[in-house]
Amino acid sequence: MLIVGIDENGLGFRNQRMLGPLVVTATAFRIERGYDFKKDFFWNELKNVVSKDKSDKKSLIVCDSKELFKSNNQKTYKLAEATVLAFYSLLNRKLPQDFDNDFFSEIVLNGQGLLGDCPVNWKSSLCGIGAPYNLPAWKVETQFIENISEKLKETLRKKRIEFIFWKSGIFCPSILNKTGEKNLDKYWLEVQTIGDFINLFLENYPEEEISFFSGKIDGWGKKKILSCLGERFEIQPVPTKEGMDIFTVFHKKKKLKLYFIKSGDKFIFPISLSSIFGKYIREIFIRRINEFFQKFDSSLDWCGGYRQGRRFDGFLKRAAEIATMERIPQECLLR
Repeated sequence: MLIVGIDENGLGFRNQRMLGPLVVTATAFRIERGYDFKKDFFWNELKNVVSKDKSDKKSLIVCDSKELFKSNNQKTYKLAEATVLAFYSLLNRKLPQDFDNDFFSEIVLNGQGLLGDCPVNWKSSLCGIGAPYNLPAWKVETQFIENISEKLKETLRKKRIEFIFWKSGIFCPSILNKTGEKNLDKYWLEVQTIGDFINLFLENYPEEEISFFSGKIDGWGKKKILSCLGERFEIQPVPTKEGMDIFTVFHKKKKLKLYFIKSGDKFIFPISLSSIFGKYIREIFIRRINEFFQKFDSSLDWCGGYRQGRRFDGFLKRAAEIATMERIPQECLLR
């Protein structure tokens, strides 16, 4: 049985002004037992190598990604990076040397080129400064990652759990702005990316039982999801309680379950892991954006990418001036 966890990073509130990309990530585990998401067993089964407790220095931390990537806190960023790189190493049998060549090419969904339709030369622009961007970005000790990856591998083997998949769809502000011009929105793009993941698993794992778990999408109930995915799949809603939407997706003689669970990243391990992976990718881009503009004006305060007050507005005003000077389209800067 395959358990797929999906989450987004960088979606923000409706009409919220933002910097940086939207990232939609899926991770998957193969298990040899049933799975009840209300009684997720992953944390307990992996407790000698994975913890929710950020003070546990001997374990990989898998918890709410917002707690790890908080106010540019370098200590918690390191915890998140250790988790990301350990699972990356487990899946790809190596540690990435840099973000642009090693890391990105392995995790990007459907071979999506690194900003291939970027309206500027991204390597010399705000998203690609410093390419190739060396990893670890937050200076996690490589020896710790190598050791903990081996421990994770052995623990998963003993528990008969296999980590088999990680891909992320990455959408820059330019793409998101063009989506808006077509009277579509970022929520539609997220649901379509979930559809891309469903297609991928149907093609690559046709004989296996599959369940997909995603966080509940703000403002998107059964009708909207049916309208969006119904163009691509035969899909039927399942009667459920408040706080979740469940669907059965049919393909040929196969059917799979698709769950949208409110606050699922807090108690469903594969969703939580996907959230950390996606947030890490987004934070690399946010870091590069900051470094790009601070190269022109060192007095600029760090900007986290979400509009939360005057600091964001001040950063954006100066960044827009620099972008104009460097001939970077405004569509690349803000969404």
